[in-house]
Amino acid sequence: MKVYEGNIISCDSKNSAYRYLAEDNGIIKFLGDVLPEKYTGADKLSLGEKALLPSFADTHLHFSSYSLFSSTLDVRSARNFKELKDMINSYSKNIKEDFILAFGASAHNVEEKHLVLREELDEIYSEKPLMIIKYDGHASVNNSKMLALLPDFITKLRGFHKETGQLNQEAYFAATDFMTKKVSSINIVKNMLKWHRFYG
Repeated sequence: MKVYEGNIISCDSKNSAYRYLAEDNGIIKFLGDVLPEKYTGADKLSLGEKALLPSFADTHLHFSSYSLFSSTLDVRSARNFKELKDMINSYSKNIKEDFILAFGASAHNVEEKHLVLREELDEIYSEKPLMIIKYDGHASVNNSKMLALLPDFITKLRGFHKETGQLNQEAYFAATDFMTKKVSSINIVKNMLKWHRFYG
């Protein structure tokens, strides 16, 4: 339990400011000008000339995208390209689709310290078209078979990088739209219902 004393701005509809805020394990227990007796024994932090206000955190969630990504192969736990290869090859044995979608590519989590490139993906897996969506959901890396599968108009869009196999900007969104139309709508709806029950 911690009590903050000073300028505490609530950002509510009236733009109210208070003198005290009590929190316990990240949960606000009290907000007001007169501190209740039950909080007087808590550690107190004086804000002095500073102010306390809600964080400007963007907590939005792309529900349909998350439902789609959660129905694909999650590679976020791969710590190097060998683990990535093992995950993809294991996953490929159990799918009926003639392509593979995966989610979670990152340069930060792997020993190689760079986003996997097209040539490396071709060595990792080349039997079917493969698209790995980056962990932030705003770019992808693709093997040569996936790039060859994409319509010509996508290859001319900004963000199409044939050499590296990386797609971002307009090319990424167009390629993702193109590929997600090939995913079973029933599977996407099942995942939506699953996540709705989990979070709802």
